[in-house]
Amino acid sequence: MGLFEDAEKQRLPGNRPALSYSFNAIPAADRVDPWNHPYRYLLKNTPRGYTFLSDGPDGLSGTADDIDLSKIQDADMFPLPPFRTPAAGSK
Repeated sequence: MGLFEDAEKQRLPGNRPALSYSFNAIPAADRVDPWNHPYRYLLKNTPRGYTFLSDGPDGLSGTADDIDLSKIQDADMFPLPPFRTPAAGSK
């Protein structure tokens, strides 16, 4: 299971994104980027309300090589799972 797929399962009532993300269901090897730095979960004004960030090759947050995984998806580099549909009667 991928990061975005699991994050969709962790949504709050009313289909809101989780305030924090638990990486527990993700295999350890998938919790890190290609440079072996942990991915970060960030609430953000995106269609999903969150994204995952890689600190890039330098491993430092806030530098030019950081990678926003939702922006990669926007460029059609890999597909994200569909949004979770709220259960009938949930608000």
